[in-house]
Amino acid sequence: MDSFVMVSCFCMWVSSPRHLRYRDVPNVVVIVACLKLIYFNDNEKGMNNIIEPELMDTKAFAQEIGQYLMVIPLVLCVFLENKIARHYSLGTFHKLQSHSLTAALIVYELILARNKYILSNGLPKTADEIALRNERDNLASAIGFMIYFGVGACMLMTTVHVKFILGKTWDNVSVRCGLLLVKAAMMVGGKLGPMVYFCLILQIYNFALIVNKRRDDNPGQTLVIQIFFAFCTMHLYYLRTSHRDRMSSI
Repeated sequence: MDSFVMVSCFCMWVSSPRHLRYRDVPNVVVIVACLKLIYFNDNEKGMNNIIEPELMDTKAFAQEIGQYLMVIPLVLCVFLENKIARHYSLGTFHKLQSHSLTAALIVYELILARNKYILSNGLPKTADEIALRNERDNLASAIGFMIYFGVGACMLMTTVHVKFILGKTWDNVSVRCGLLLVKAAMMVGGKLGPMVYFCLILQIYNFALIVNKRRDDNPGQTLVIQIFFAFCTMHLYYLRTSHRDRMSSI
């Protein structure tokens, strides 16, 4: 799947005028970096070929350390969302929704990281320690429920406000709702979920920049390539978020 994504980028590069090809190099580099980073979230248990033990150990180590650092991609997500909102004129209302959900995710990840660190020192033994662990778990569950509810509420408000009040297109609504829905996906994307879905947004945004720079003589000239890139990207991230195991169980 990685190779199919790169084939899409290569087709966009080849079909550009020769003197304009190098302007897309930074965007392609970012896409490649995203593809390499999300590889560390894939357990690859459902693959037929055998993975080298050294590589599996490296990935397990990266996941073990990375789960304590998931606040970093969430903070970077704030800057990325600001850039996207300015580029596509999404407005202050959308930024307020996105940043509120991101702030809740940061709190959620901090609580999870603290719980995992405490459990790494041994299971609670006394009644007070067990009660404290249950209190932290209940707090994390409550915040997780709030995030799910907040995502649904924000998507509903966005649809009503953007489509029926501002009169924007459904395409505009779908982009806004997609950026909100990814917040819920970050919670169920494995140990490195926030990093994976941050890379997803970053990868799609950089491919969109490549498309936006083009001035084709025939409108829709690269539509097939764009659809191919979108399909391969969705399938790739589906596998990288450990859905491969569930597919194998089926």
